[in-house]
Amino acid sequence: MRTPAVLALLLLAAREARPQDSASPPRWYKGNTHAHTRWDNGDSLPEVVAGWYRDHGYAFVGLSDHNAENALTGKERWVDLRPSDPLEDLECRFGSGWAVTRGEEGRRQIRLKTFPELEKNLSEAGRFILLPAQEIGDAFGGRLVHHNVLNLERIILPPGGDSVSGVMERALDRSQAEADRSGRLLAVHLNHPNLGWAVGAGELEAVANERFFEIYNGHPAARNAGDSAHPGTEETWDRVLTARVRSGRAPLLYGLAADDAHDFTGRGDQARPGRGWIFVRARELTGDALVRAMLAGDFYSSTGVTLEEVHAGECSLFVKVAPEAGATYTIRFVGAGGVVLQESRGTQSTYFFQGSELYVRAVVVSDRPLPDPARKGEVMTAWVQPIVIDWAREK
Repeated sequence: MRTPAVLALLLLAAREARPQDSASPPRWYKGNTHAHTRWDNGDSLPEVVAGWYRDHGYAFVGLSDHNAENALTGKERWVDLRPSDPLEDLECRFGSGWAVTRGEEGRRQIRLKTFPELEKNLSEAGRFILLPAQEIGDAFGGRLVHHNVLNLERIILPPGGDSVSGVMERALDRSQAEADRSGRLLAVHLNHPNLGWAVGAGELEAVANERFFEIYNGHPAARNAGDSAHPGTEETWDRVLTARVRSGRAPLLYGLAADDAHDFTGRGDQARPGRGWIFVRARELTGDALVRAMLAGDFYSSTGVTLEEVHAGECSLFVKVAPEAGATYTIRFVGAGGVVLQESRGTQSTYFFQGSELYVRAVVVSDRPLPDPARKGEVMTAWVQPIVIDWAREK
């Protein structure tokens, strides 16, 4: 007789990190981990960017400006005032004197708010938090190799490297050293691997400690779907997952959806907000709780599909959609090599493990198009994180 069990790699570590005795039941928190402001190459002030997410029902956002061009530095930074900067709205929302300006009419400047200032005035316990974030902007041979670091305490400078994989490994090592120094849980995800075809499946497979990557990036240049010569991010995901689980020497790779938003005014590069996000199932809305859940794979990614329930049991994986009126949903369970193990129409489905799978993940696809797609033809989708299947035999 055989007894099925579902084992995530590094499960013991995840269990040790997860609070077991909290009286608060876990709930889903919606958030975006990748957005840019005037500290860097975004087109809007940081309080405008954070306010957009708060006003649109998100529970958290990471203002992930590149390297030292980031509110986390705490340094004084002045930028030229633009006609699109909503000074009156800011004064109304945050009080008289919020917008600090200098200069004459020919050239007026505004002082950018630091992270502590933004956190104090925008965060609200249990409802909305600013997740401390940075995009480590690095490169090799003209290829952009970028990582977002979430819940960090201070800026991590790009370490460089002698190859694409070397840059990836050194960024992850620097992040781990910072986590050890600060005592904070950090989540690090590889950004837009298909932007400029920066990171291929082989390079991602070679970096065993890469835990997260962007399955969907909302920038129009991200090329999530790939092309005739390059795999899309989903195909890359399955290639890496298959190799990792077969070898047994690396943790699962989890997939995130993110905006990578730069354009909040409608006048920029059209990397607009509201295209991709994650739902994290956590017991409380804090940076540590969110990252702890992410490290355990307790989140899903979305471009418009909301899930009511995701449950991985000993014998099955169950997915239930919170349906939108009039929408039709296709639920696929995917295994090694990207093989579709089961597909059905409807708002809920269960896949019963057969014992031969290396891993199982789920994808839910709506027939509704994205209202503001990064590329033509995108439809609302949700991605459920993979789980490893292990069959323990009883003698």
